[in-house]
Amino acid sequence: MIKDHCPVCFEKEFILIDTFLKWEKESEIRNKYVTLRDVSKKANIELTSKIFYQCSNCKLIFIYPFITDQELSEFYTSYIGNEAYFKKVDKKLKRATRRIKGLMNKIKANNFLEIGCNVGTAVEAARRLGLNSAGIEIDSEAVTIAKKEYPKCKFISTSAEEYSKHGEKYDLVFCTEVIEHVPNPNEFVEALYNLVAPGGLLFMTTPDAGHLRRTKIFIHWNEVKPPEHIFWYNKNSLKQLLQNKGFNRIDYRLNLKPGIKLLAFK
Repeated sequence: MIKDHCPVCFEKEFILIDTFLKWEKESEIRNKYVTLRDVSKKANIELTSKIFYQCSNCKLIFIYPFITDQELSEFYTSYIGNEAYFKKVDKKLKRATRRIKGLMNKIKANNFLEIGCNVGTAVEAARRLGLNSAGIEIDSEAVTIAKKEYPKCKFISTSAEEYSKHGEKYDLVFCTEVIEHVPNPNEFVEALYNLVAPGGLLFMTTPDAGHLRRTKIFIHWNEVKPPEHIFWYNKNSLKQLLQNKGFNRIDYRLNLKPGIKLLAFK
């Protein structure tokens, strides 16, 4: 039984979607996510009692009991994916360049911040496009790699919540495939809002749990991989979360795959 409320709309009624044990059994059949399971055990994250629920109101899907900050910190300390990520650097630079060029056509921008920048490819792409660019990342190892590879950019090992306390503002804030990992979405989105300059915009992507092309059985979807992903948004739930924190206009980009791409204006 859930004693908490939905972190997006504060609803207290939920629909049981499935159990972690069933997900683990079926993922084993497909021989997937072995690394996630092994790392979770190494990080002492207890997953076997967790259940996938959906909010009856905004349709947000989440795993419960909620993953704690401490559990996630231990998980990501043990989960090393930076080397594999950097092997795709050329492809990621080209994609980031295309995206940032498109965003620069929306507003007049002088500076750029990426949230969860990993090894810094989008930050470097923004710099090459003439923007004063910075990136923040909680993984200190990734930041070390970013500083070495892209010394002309600014990289800081910190969270969005902590960085927003310094008062810096950015015309373009880039946050791709991050929010589904975050255990405290309200605090996180409030930090994003505070980091966007007046008249600026936030570009965000995340898996779309409400997409028509998502698998009918939720636990068969390849974006279900706890504890790496712990929240699964749809357009409605994410729009509510962003508007609750002050973003005044939300524009969606067409995506034929089950993912959300949006612009949030301040």
